[in-house]
Amino acid sequence: MDNKELILRIKELSISYRSSGSSFWGSKEEIVAVNDVSLTVRRGKTFAIVGESGSGKTSIAMSILGFVKPVSGTVEFNGMNLFSLEADKRRKTMRLIQPVFQDANSALNPRMTVETSLADSIDTPDQLQKREQTNSLLRSVGLSSDHMGKYPHQLSGGQKQRLCIARALAPEPELLILDEPVSAQDLSIQAQILSLLLEIKKAKNITYLLISHDLNVVRILADRVAVMRSGILVEEASCEKFFSDPTHPYSQELLENSGIK
Repeated sequence: MDNKELILRIKELSISYRSSGSSFWGSKEEIVAVNDVSLTVRRGKTFAIVGESGSGKTSIAMSILGFVKPVSGTVEFNGMNLFSLEADKRRKTMRLIQPVFQDANSALNPRMTVETSLADSIDTPDQLQKREQTNSLLRSVGLSSDHMGKYPHQLSGGQKQRLCIARALAPEPELLILDEPVSAQDLSIQAQILSLLLEIKKAKNITYLLISHDLNVVRILADRVAVMRSGILVEEASCEKFFSDPTHPYSQELLENSGIK
């Protein structure tokens, strides 16, 4: 594969945590969350990491975003090792990687209006231009200028998630990390948000890294699927191959439990 086609390369990534409790001897135990995982994500595609709670999929996302320090391994974005960048270069690079989390309530500052929340993510000193970009972002996610002065508590759950998506798009990122982006919504809102994500991907040719336990969501959005179990990558395949002919017993079990197979 041409390196220009790759936007993200994860090499031999391992992540561990210290348990909150103590072992028999009084010391905290080490919990291995991710064990020697390697993945590559192609530009303009949607790569899904799936698995049950505790599989390590979210730990990988948190490591990419810099919230979790790995024990070993590297994460390369556009050929640059994120863990070795100097602080200023890392800040600029991380604007190109933006998250959309599951819980919009926690992601939004309750004291900031919609306009302020978006404006803070737009990198221009020109206030008129900033306001125009804010309006454009709102329209791109199905909101309007009527929402500008509203606070999060005045928005519905679906509107809050649309705002989170707009805020993630504000720095014009190349990669969106979607961590369970619709699991907090009811089915009708889920369908709307998924449709919106598909429209954005088509319009901007953006890359998605999707973290999800919901295989129905994965089937709609993903081009390729990686299956995590207890911190280990057990299978990787095209979306079509994964849903039609999974090879690992755990993958087969996930599909059976989801009701898809």
